[in-house]
Amino acid sequence: MHSSRESRVLRGRLALLTCLCVAAAVLLGTGRAALGAAEETWGPGWLKKMFVDEDEAPWAVGYMAKVKVKGLMTGYPGGVFKPNSNVTRAELVAAAVRLIGAENQARAASSATLPFADASYIQRYYQWAVGYLWVGMNRGLIPSSTGSFGPYLQATRLWAAEVFVRALGLNSEAVAKTDAVLPFTDRYLVPSDKVGYVAVVSDRGIMEGWADMFRPDQPITRAEIAAILDRCDERMAPRATSELRGVIEAVDPDDLELTVKAYDPKWWESGGGSAAYSGKVTMAVMPGALILVDKKHAELSDLQKGEWVMVLKSGSQASVIDAHTTKVRGWPGYGESPIGATTSSRTVSGVIRSVGLGRYPTIKIRDEDWETTTYDVSDDCIVKRNGRTADLEDLEVGDSVTLKIEDDEVVRITAEEEEEEEPDEVVVGVVVAVSLSRSRISVEIEDGKVRTITVADDAEITRDGEPIDLDEIEEDDEVEVEILDSEAIRVTVESESSGEQTGTVTRVRTSTTPWKIYIQTATGSIRSFEVSSGVKVSFGEMSLAFDDLVEDDKVTLGFLGSRVKTITVTRRPSSDVSGTIVSVTEDDDLYVVKIRKSDGTSVSYRVSPEVVVKRGAVSLRMRDIEEGDKVTLRLAADIVVRITLLD
Repeated sequence: MHSSRESRVLRGRLALLTCLCVAAAVLLGTGRAALGAAEETWGPGWLKKMFVDEDEAPWAVGYMAKVKVKGLMTGYPGGVFKPNSNVTRAELVAAAVRLIGAENQARAASSATLPFADASYIQRYYQWAVGYLWVGMNRGLIPSSTGSFGPYLQATRLWAAEVFVRALGLNSEAVAKTDAVLPFTDRYLVPSDKVGYVAVVSDRGIMEGWADMFRPDQPITRAEIAAILDRCDERMAPRATSELRGVIEAVDPDDLELTVKAYDPKWWESGGGSAAYSGKVTMAVMPGALILVDKKHAELSDLQKGEWVMVLKSGSQASVIDAHTTKVRGWPGYGESPIGATTSSRTVSGVIRSVGLGRYPTIKIRDEDWETTTYDVSDDCIVKRNGRTADLEDLEVGDSVTLKIEDDEVVRITAEEEEEEEPDEVVVGVVVAVSLSRSRISVEIEDGKVRTITVADDAEITRDGEPIDLDEIEEDDEVEVEILDSEAIRVTVESESSGEQTGTVTRVRTSTTPWKIYIQTATGSIRSFEVSSGVKVSFGEMSLAFDDLVEDDKVTLGFLGSRVKTITVTRRPSSDVSGTIVSVTEDDDLYVVKIRKSDGTSVSYRVSPEVVVKRGAVSLRMRDIEEGDKVTLRLAADIVVRITLLD
């Protein structure tokens, strides 16, 4: 990594010195005990293993160590962290309260009265959490409610996003981003009133996803919480005199010393501005200190002058040293280059997945290999869109972009509006055959019909959101095929069911592309979903058009990718109408009845194939109805579901 690594002459001396210092620490009662860990293991050379099970989540080693030393999270007896264990709601709130520095307040409120319906349960079985929940409510981290809180429930990634956005004081930003287009293929799983929270944690790099998926309903793990706490904490003021941030001035591996040009902690408290330094600080480095460079284990000799660094001290000694070779967002040195570093320049191209505005703007793009990366944007970045000067907020998801990056910061963005070709038609069905020699796929659609379609050479083919080749499509795959000029331009394959969503229709829109449906879920939230143009809508045995749906229809939505592919109406709003039968006819295998109402007007209604026909207690058939019969029709959104013949 650095030129100093090429020399290992000091290794033997350092190893010997480490052993001597460790022995002295044990005799003097310092070292590991000073960190408050009952049992910790030691790795080779300078590497200290903070937790015995940290290898279960190697990506989070640095995060776990820092949150422990800062007191944001603790481990279990025996030096165990359990990084892949799920976190309960009570545990997550406690971590967030520690993050905002209100733990003492929480301890003082351990006997507080909570408004929750399960308050007595919490007091009896989760007494330790009472104060944290009370502070969480009073500081706006969680809403005050007379319903049950459920401290034992597993906290989901979406729930965590809400809590930490509020902890950072970004709730107003989340509200402003309610209409944001999320860069995740499973964005339809995020309730419409929670979109802003996911947008904030994504745009600011606080939470990340997997392969373009956010997985909002997935339980969050202790390792993930550790990462979130560390990312949030870096954006907040140093929490105590034991924490120091700045730029490395000098490193002395022989004498175990580190000199840092320290930032003034008041810079964070004042909300930023010009970088202020409080002077140079030289400190001893604790034997066995955890040293990280760009979140990876390193040695003291690996540290270089000019690197950004966060140091946690135990007493006067550095116990954790977290160094960065690139700029740290949210620090006063963010606008500077490392001391003695030369400017590096490169360009990357791709498609915009999201744009994060605010104090520290970001841009997330997906490259040609479908890898998604978030980049920090310079305050004086030049933006061009369609050949014209633009602002960052003018960029849109889907734009093709080229970024010029200097010292890991975007200084120029050149964007072109993505003009996605609109298909002539969309076919949804199951693959029955694939011909590689002719670049064709055969799809079984409704009524057992098979449609053979030529796939364009440059067609976009994806499975579960990931790009694949034509030869990776298999029989029985469920697909949505978008066709333009008789060729497939996009083939979306789902190897597994995308799940279902039930609710009550509040609105349908066919004026947009794609169509949209809005439903109210069982929890009362309103959610919107994009609808495939080939959507199949059914009510019992009856096929409906999408615009036949009405407000208050009870529906179950089935998905293909992120779009609705099927809508099953389970119940429709009903009303009764009475009159005299004028005629009964058949139209496309469906009956149509025409009645004359008491006001003299005549109205025709379609009849459900599952219609119930009754005269008193006697069941009849449709052909038993005659002109002139007096009837009462039970309508479910203008479809006849029951006919009662009157005497």
